[in-house]
Amino acid sequence: MSTEGLAKMLHAMKHRGPDDEGMYLDEHRQLGLGQVRLSIIDLTLGGHQPMWSKDRRHVIVFNGEIYNFLQIKNELINLGITFHSSSDTEVLLEAYIQWGTACLQRLEGMFAFAIYDFAKEGLFLARDRFGEKPLYYHASAEKQFIFASEIRALLTSGVVSPKLDTQNLHQFLSYQTVHVPNTLLAEVKMLEPAHCLWIDESGIKKENYWKLSFDRVRDTLPDARKNVRDLFMKSVGQRLVSDAPIGAFLSGGIDSTVLVGVASSMVKSFNTYTVAFDDSSFKDGYYAQVAATHFKTNHHEIKLSMEDVLHQVPLAIDTIDHPSADGVNTFIVSSAVKKAGIKVALSGLGGDEVFGGYDSFRLLSKLKSRAKWLNLVPAKLRHQAAAILNSSGAAIAQKKISRYLASDLSLAENYLLTRRFFFNDQLHSLGVSDVGCMERVENEVSSEVYSSVSNWEINYYMHDVLLRDTDQMSMANSLEVRTPFLDTQLVSYVLNLPDDFKYMDGINKSLLVNSLQEFIPDQLKTRPKQGFVMPFDRWMRNELIGYCESRLRFLEETRIFLPGSIMNLWQLFLQQSPGINWARIWLLVTLSNWIKVNTISQ
Repeated sequence: MSTEGLAKMLHAMKHRGPDDEGMYLDEHRQLGLGQVRLSIIDLTLGGHQPMWSKDRRHVIVFNGEIYNFLQIKNELINLGITFHSSSDTEVLLEAYIQWGTACLQRLEGMFAFAIYDFAKEGLFLARDRFGEKPLYYHASAEKQFIFASEIRALLTSGVVSPKLDTQNLHQFLSYQTVHVPNTLLAEVKMLEPAHCLWIDESGIKKENYWKLSFDRVRDTLPDARKNVRDLFMKSVGQRLVSDAPIGAFLSGGIDSTVLVGVASSMVKSFNTYTVAFDDSSFKDGYYAQVAATHFKTNHHEIKLSMEDVLHQVPLAIDTIDHPSADGVNTFIVSSAVKKAGIKVALSGLGGDEVFGGYDSFRLLSKLKSRAKWLNLVPAKLRHQAAAILNSSGAAIAQKKISRYLASDLSLAENYLLTRRFFFNDQLHSLGVSDVGCMERVENEVSSEVYSSVSNWEINYYMHDVLLRDTDQMSMANSLEVRTPFLDTQLVSYVLNLPDDFKYMDGINKSLLVNSLQEFIPDQLKTRPKQGFVMPFDRWMRNELIGYCESRLRFLEETRIFLPGSIMNLWQLFLQQSPGINWARIWLLVTLSNWIKVNTISQ
């Protein structure tokens, strides 16, 4: 790697760290390390990276935050180690020097980092437990290894070929993502959450250093509620540590309201932000104001017209580092909050996955209880009924019922159905093969349905869609997003509690609501769950029709799909066919734009 090549990679990610930049290049070892910094902890040059150990044996580049760094720092000081900065980077480096890979067991945070050991002539990389911070890499047969926080940096290096991995296209269109370690690029992998790598002359060794364990907690319901309250408050407190301005996204939903309630009990005049649209279908502004008034926060309602939002949509799509049907809303909210002067924002992401907030939790619980009765129906009859339901042009819900009847009725397979985008018959009509693309998730990890579904949501949908989208869209605006619901102890504890603690008396996420009820205004306790979804269905047939059609025509021209198949799907959408909704088409639009921006060819 040349100085010029490394500089290009850093430039491609300048939005992630506009405050500082550093490089180290050792031509003899063919080693290059670089970092662009968003200064959050220790705003001085004391936090500059790459950062060296005192004896110059180790050098680190680090992306993220170690929330318990002060606790680890005190532990290291008691061992006689001195520090020269107030940064968490120096604490992380010294922790690795002191404990080696075992330091990972002590870390609570979101991180992706690399440390080079000059004595062992090896590179150590690691990623946080839930995969909040990304780490992409390319390893060639010629023992060339490069890594970065974004795919675009790898492409800028000139080392990685911009070649679409068509074998992963079936999975991408089925689930709007490619599951780790794969990506849509043939030569790029993503390090899995809770994994680390060691690279030296002998090759690459990968290790899974942590995994959620399942051993049912026997606490009583009152004890469970107290423990959830204590663990969540501890998590929020850790994530409030910042030397830069900090605030929170406030939608008025249960998750963001609880989060803001706890934070405002710890920080006077805590900053809260809501993006309000001049569209009557968006109620977030009203509910957010109720919460902000209740907690006496320093509230900012950022008003945007639909014209403002529509203007930002193409920019958001150009920003995408790995395509997705989601993420535009995060880009727009992050842009508004960053312009308001905030560098760090707390988010309620993870609340639904941990506490069972999606309708799929209750649906899958019902399906499991009914499976024993459906199993009494001969498989032949179930398959015949499935074939009738799966007619051409069938609605998405009808197709899912068809797949359910034709399945082995396992909870794992039915979970996959809840996350399905395109179905096999639709993909075959596009010319996308499912050969070798059998999708599997691990078996049920618990006798409790909610625990198993939470495990799948966390390891698949949350990591491969939500966290990736949140990181790429917030960091595109130089904004760091922290997620208190993803505290390791909190998640491990809740996932080992029984289902009947989590859904009681028809209350959504009752365990969360009852554990922290003093932080939820009465008016919001019964608010129906409402996802933050912009009116893309309407826009794509009107204001964005030209934008969408041009991208879909480009996708036709790539010859990745059967001739005419993409535009046929587009016409079915415009005709409001029940089997094609906006999200499926939007996924193709973002895929097309990503291919065009990154000049990826087959």
